[in-house]
Amino acid sequence: MKKYIILAILILLALPLAQAIMPPFELTVPQNLSANAGSTINFKVQTKNLINSKLTNLSIEISGIADTITISPKTFELEPKETKEIDVNLTVPNYLEGSYKIYVKLASPSFYSIKTIDLEVKKPEVPKVIVEYLIEPESVKADQKFTFGVGIKNGETNPVSLTINLSLPETWNCSPSQIQQEIQPGETKVSYFSIIPTLEEGEITVKISYSLKEKTYEIEKKSSKITPYEEELPSPIPVGFFVLVTSSPQLLVAIILAIIAIIVVLIRFWTKPKKGKK
Repeated sequence: MKKYIILAILILLALPLAQAIMPPFELTVPQNLSANAGSTINFKVQTKNLINSKLTNLSIEISGIADTITISPKTFELEPKETKEIDVNLTVPNYLEGSYKIYVKLASPSFYSIKTIDLEVKKPEVPKVIVEYLIEPESVKADQKFTFGVGIKNGETNPVSLTINLSLPETWNCSPSQIQQEIQPGETKVSYFSIIPTLEEGEITVKISYSLKEKTYEIEKKSSKITPYEEELPSPIPVGFFVLVTSSPQLLVAIILAIIAIIVVLIRFWTKPKKGKK
């Protein structure tokens, strides 16, 4: 009797190990992955039903790196002998650097399988070409051309050939549409664009791309918000003698003096004694 009890206990103790070693499904994962710190990587894991029965309530879990992880689908079913791929999006924390392991677990209510992925995390290389400053107008009038400048500094040890594009509000126009520049090491060079705005407000986004040592870099910098204004038309001046007189003080004084002179002459004329009368 004791032998049967001991055997039952051993079976119970061995059951988790048996579940891990002989699950009714198969899990396949990439062996190696590499990513930059702070970036999001996408990879697929493959699941396969090894038996002739349907498997339900299956789930995928990812661990080893504590950050944003999206699994699609996270829970699923497998028909007999069916194979299904699961998409995984994983954001690598920006403070990591070096070698890490990602643990992928495929589990059902009774069985599980765990596989590991070797992950190599590198610090992203920061481009040494920068937009040092932007030359922006203080005010912008709708439909009137203004000049926009982009000052770019080359901090690389080699000359850099780059392309400059502007992203504008949809109704604005820009000339030239693109500028290509070569900048020497340590040099700052300014490129100018002529822009004709409408009343639509918005920002100007500077987009720079260049290649160096078989790598392509993309740099962006936004201007401050620009609100074009519309020139107000002068109000029409009413035409009339009164408006004309009141709008010119000198003319008003002259008219008053003339009126006074006329009154004086008339008074003298009417008060002068007529001939033949005493």
